[in-house]
Amino acid sequence: MAVTYQGLASWYFWGPLAAGLAASWTHVIRPWVGVDGPRLIVVGMLTARVVPLRDVMWVEPSSTGLEIVCRDASLINVWAVQQSNLATAYAWNTRSSRVAAEIQRLADVARARGAS
Repeated sequence: MAVTYQGLASWYFWGPLAAGLAASWTHVIRPWVGVDGPRLIVVGMLTARVVPLRDVMWVEPSSTGLEIVCRDASLINVWAVQQSNLATAYAWNTRSSRVAAEIQRLADVARARGAS
């Protein structure tokens, strides 16, 4: 009876592939949100979107991430900042709610400056 290493050979393929996918998620396509002057920058898994802060009308934290409604009624989901369902149910002050409040404050300031 011969000993074969077919199962081990598949690990030489699937192991590096899995490691490469994990590394690309954390270092290449990691979702994030940021403010750069008068712009809100949202980077998703495969897309990036830049929105003027004055066009941000409403920001709400949720379990799927921040939900941002723009002036043209488009919805942007920010995966980078999520909140648990338990935190939403009990209205806990989480990092997600603080980030949402800060983006909303900056958008209000930008709209007030644009109106004057």
